[in-house]
Amino acid sequence: MGAFKDITGQQFGDFIIDSFDPTKGKYKYYWNCHCVKCGYKKSVEGSSIRAGNSTRCICDKSFGRRESLGYEKDISGKVYGGLTVLGYCDTKSTRSRWLCKCNCGNEEIFSISQLKRRKNLMCSQCVEKYKDIRNVISEENLDSNGIPINIIQSTQRKQNKYEIQNDVTIVNNKVIIDSRFVDYLKSFDRYISIDSRGYAYFSYCGQDVYLHRLLTKTPLFFDVSSKDIEIIDHINRNRCDNRIENLRTIKKSENPVNCSVYSNNKSGHKGISWLERLQKWQVNIQYKNKNYYIGVFDNIDDAILARKQAEQDIFGKVN
Repeated sequence: MGAFKDITGQQFGDFIIDSFDPTKGKYKYYWNCHCVKCGYKKSVEGSSIRAGNSTRCICDKSFGRRESLGYEKDISGKVYGGLTVLGYCDTKSTRSRWLCKCNCGNEEIFSISQLKRRKNLMCSQCVEKYKDIRNVISEENLDSNGIPINIIQSTQRKQNKYEIQNDVTIVNNKVIIDSRFVDYLKSFDRYISIDSRGYAYFSYCGQDVYLHRLLTKTPLFFDVSSKDIEIIDHINRNRCDNRIENLRTIKKSENPVNCSVYSNNKSGHKGISWLERLQKWQVNIQYKNKNYYIGVFDNIDDAILARKQAEQDIFGKVN
């Protein structure tokens, strides 16, 4: 280590020395300095800056470094997603940082690596807002084609497989949708799966979004204990068939009308059971939390006919 020489106040290139930096250097002297152009601060080794090294600030338009490190020409005015670059701010961890304006009007600083990553290019307030799927599908966030504008992008690599067959599209070899919804579903950038109950859904920021509710524009979340909630019924009982013509909105109390036959049903028909004690077929209908007793019959065909007639009288033909 050479003799200590105070260089406070001296200017070397773009930098003026502010003070001695005692936190660095065991065998060398380090000095705190700032750029006269942009105010960027850093600590430099004394003999190096006196020799003409490290005298050029990165606020120079060429930045003097490789583009792979983020030092490129001035990107002021460029648009990245929902962000417009207003100007250079500073540098942190060898990455230039830029003041940007979000489409919502908020201003925030982003590093060059964040901008080039092209993920979630919106301010932190918008990111927090659009983590809620209900804000994503709201009218104010849809473009003229009905496609969501602001969406929190996924980091998953698994992609959906779309097999378009005219007006019908099969997703991942199982889920059936109308072809007009393909671009809409692609915009969410999420893999569509089948849950244990057989319903098609995708996960968005920790929220399970079911296709039969999303495509029918029915509220996605509800209180399961409520009796007045709207249920989306699959008319052909195929829960993977989410074509609009196969979906209808009914009350929760009406949902059992189109339910499947239970596995322990001996008759093979809803509401018809065998009474061992009487050796007869008994017919019942449950509708809106109320049980209707139709009667008992010796012949299964008579029981089926009575059941169908009762369906007409009580809730109309739905099957």
